[in-house]
Amino acid sequence: MESPGSTSQGRKPRRMPESTKGQEEARSTKVADKGFHTDTITEEVSVPKGIVCFKPWGLLVPKQRRWWNDLDVVRKLPFARDRAVELFFWTLGVYYEPQYCLAITILSKVIALISILDDMYDASNATIEELVLFNNAIQRWEVNAPDQLPDYMKHFYQKILDTYNVFDAEMAKQGRSYRVEYAKSALKDMARAYLAEAKWYHDGYVPTMEEYMPVGQASSGVRSLVTVSFVGMGELANKSAFDWIRSDPFIAQATEVIGRLMDDVAGHEELREFCSKETSGASEVANGTPSNALQHWMDKKGPHSEGRPWQFDVDIVYKGRDNI
Repeated sequence: MESPGSTSQGRKPRRMPESTKGQEEARSTKVADKGFHTDTITEEVSVPKGIVCFKPWGLLVPKQRRWWNDLDVVRKLPFARDRAVELFFWTLGVYYEPQYCLAITILSKVIALISILDDMYDASNATIEELVLFNNAIQRWEVNAPDQLPDYMKHFYQKILDTYNVFDAEMAKQGRSYRVEYAKSALKDMARAYLAEAKWYHDGYVPTMEEYMPVGQASSGVRSLVTVSFVGMGELANKSAFDWIRSDPFIAQATEVIGRLMDDVAGHEELREFCSKETSGASEVANGTPSNALQHWMDKKGPHSEGRPWQFDVDIVYKGRDNI
């Protein structure tokens, strides 16, 4: 992956305008006043306790960028979306304060792994048998990937183990190794949900709304990512916080439902655009796959529901309000 500051032709970054230089110098002075240290305006800014900020044109913390490059997504996982920058900014929406640097690192890495995992079940050339083997390995947290798996799956599985081993080592220093077990459980939950959806697609099976929503809620990732978000938060998140989110509280259920339905509305629109261009996509819809909650709702409501996807959210959420 190219560095964020480079271009495809390898040209150097544009020279900084004088007005921008003045702004950067002022910002650098403010940073220095707060006890941070920087050698030059355009170099990395280091803060106490090893926290690293990033260059004006560099969007990822250097260690984070090296970790992503080590995944070798372009060469070894070409089916996966390159979402490193997008997901890092997503993490900063959860917390951005310097004291949560470890939490940011952990959450952004797990989100990236889950994104690739999602694409592996949806967009790779893996057979359903390979996906079952891969899922079984994750559920048992095997030390080595099964020999029957293709090389790209073995590579990705090893990267998952390596990443979580780093988390475990860091938490062990703090006497909080139990947190990594919760993080592993979160990843296992996602893998199970993705496999269930992959089996439906492979079998050409259209689940009922009652069958679809529990799996769809799990694959939304709300509980899993909230669990992981607690891992690096120090004393702020104790064991009771992990037990609370694992108990599937009502607020998590409601967030899952809303997130899943919003995602399905967007996914339905994307699928319609795809089907208008590709005949193969049209055949997928004819076979009833991939499963989508909005399609279930439209089938029930009839043809007049086509232009009212917002009503779908309202109907489903209010229908389930007594349970959530």
